[in-house]
Formats: sequence, structure tokens, C-alpha cells
Amino acid sequence: MGRRLVWRTALAGVVLLVGSFVLGQPGHAADVLPLQPDCVEHVEPVRLSSAAEAEARMVGTWIRCRQATRKFVALEGDDIGFEFTADGRFYRIYPDDNGGLIRAEGLAQEGNWQISDPYPAEFEERASLQLHPLGSGYFSDVITFHDDPDAIGIPHAKFHYFLWTGDDPTPGVPAGITEGPCGHPVDFVAVESSAEVEALLTGSWTVCEPNDRAGLLGAGVVGIEFAADGQFWRLVRGADGTIERDESRPDTGWEVLPFDEDMLSWGNAPQLGIVFAGSTMYVPPTFFAEPMFLSLGDFGGGLLKGMPLASEVPLPATGTGSSTTMVAIAGSFLFVGCAVFVLERFHRR
Repeated sequence: MGRRLVWRTALAGVVLLVGSFVLGQPGHAADVLPLQPDCVEHVEPVRLSSAAEAEARMVGTWIRCRQATRKFVALEGDDIGFEFTADGRFYRIYPDDNGGLIRAEGLAQEGNWQISDPYPAEFEERASLQLHPLGSGYFSDVITFHDDPDAIGIPHAKFHYFLWTGDDPTPGVPAGITEGPCGHPVDFVAVESSAEVEALLTGSWTVCEPNDRAGLLGAGVVGIEFAADGQFWRLVRGADGTIERDESRPDTGWEVLPFDEDMLSWGNAPQLGIVFAGSTMYVPPTFFAEPMFLSLGDFGGGLLKGMPLASEVPLPATGTGSSTTMVAIAGSFLFVGCAVFVLERFHRR
């Protein structure tokens, strides 16, 4: 009877381990492939008469062909295409669990688009598509339009995005997007003046998604402060656990550059200049509401408005879920089963 219990326990552990491994894999490949068409090599592009004609053809939802080895915009995520709207906005598109499409919103998931003409002599066949995702940089590439079927081509990459003819995408949070420490901010705050940006920035901000690549949010920094007197401070935790200004860098400051209408048309706030470590870095801040969220992109990760917590609280983990728990349970079953088996063999001797 004891031997049977041992083997049942070990078998249960193996089943849980295999199940957790399968569930924990990044996924939705089975859902993605039926939505994505095969790549077709188009030879002749459509000849265009103007940028306005290209913009009119651009409006719609476009799905990347399945054999493509790269994406037009190199951002993280399992997106399979874009939706371009007539008001100059775009949204990254993901598959849902029912064969439809999800329109993602929020930081790095939406932004502005435009068609420009960098090659006047060649515009009849090639146009330049420029994208500006919220909180990220600019992306641009030459594109061509094709008929039968309707497609957008990236000439040097030799793959296409095909026009989607199914149901319109629905807004939502894709399965591959985790809430993360900062949540999933989607309510973009459009600003119209430098004074408005200054008012939004003034005060303290809690670091919720660290990014120390620029040295702005280094080890031990739990927040930043844009003081009303123009000083910029990094906030750290003192020996008694309270939050205090980092007095080791007192010669820092901040200012918002004058209002730039062209910049705002791209969805940016006016440039923020931060004097730090002897030089000035210029950052386009991006704001979201509910709660008030600030993205400084590569210069500062994500921050929430308000003073940091007075006690040491670890940041929530991201990318973990039920699969991690199942792995732990499976490991426990295997450990117990093996231990019982060894003890039984030792007892029989």
C-alpha cells in the first residue's frame, strides 16, 4: 500500500510539473497563426499621386504576414499588426481568444502616425510612414502599397501587412500584457502649454518601474521630486526608513522648454530639461491619469504621482502568475514523493 501511495504522489507531481510548463509558455501561437495570412511577394507597387492619397489608403487594420521575421516597430509584445484611424492615431493589434482582434491602448501601445515624403522623385511608388508610440521614440520606414490583395510592403524587409476584412478590433488588454507595478495606464493626458506641463510635474513621484540606463534612477532611488523652486531631487530612503532628498547631488535643476506646436501634434509634451551629473538631458514627458502616471521613457522608467512609501515595500513582481505557483506545487509533490520512496526503501532494509 505504501509503495502505491509513493508512485501516485510522484505521478501527481509529474502531471502538475508538465501542466505548469505547458501553461507557462508564452503563447497564443495557435490563436495567432489562423489570423495571419501567408506572405505573398508583390512585384509592382501602386503609383500614388500625393501624400494625401497614401494617408487615405493607410486607414484601416493591417495584419503582418506569418512568415515575417521582423516587425515594423521593434517594441516588446506579441502584436500582429496595427490599426490606423483617420484622425492620425494608431493602435497595436493583438489576437483575442475567439479568433478576433484586440486594440491595445496606453503606454507604447498607441500613438500618432503620419505620411511624409522624403523622396520627392520617387514618391509615386514609395512613401514614408512615421510612427510615434506614446512614451517611446520615433519609428520610420519606406513603404509601398499593393492591390490584389490590399497590402503594405516594407521593400527592404520583403514582407507585407495585409488589410484585415473581419470584424473591427475591440479595445482591451492583450493576454501578453501584464499589469505590472504601475498598472496599465491608458488615459493619456494631452497638454497644450509648457505651463500646464510644469504644473503637472511639480511635486514628488514614486518610482514604480525602475530604469537606470541614464543614471537618473540609480540603485536606492525610490522617487524623484520636481521642486517648485526649479530644483530637481532624487529621493532615497534614510537610515530610519523615512524618505529624504539625496543631498549628495544638490546642483541639479529642471525646466520645461517653450511650447512647440509641431511637437504637440505628435503627442509629446513640451521637452523637459533636467540638469543632472553636470549635463542637461532632454526628455519628452508622457502623462496618464487615474492614477497620475509619468513616463520618461528610456530616461526614467515609470513613476506615480505622490510621495513614496515611508517603509520598505518591495515592488510587485511582473510576469508571474498561476504557472509559477503550479511549478512550486509540482516540485513539492515530487520532493515529498521521492522522500517517502527513499524512506520506505531504507525501512525495508
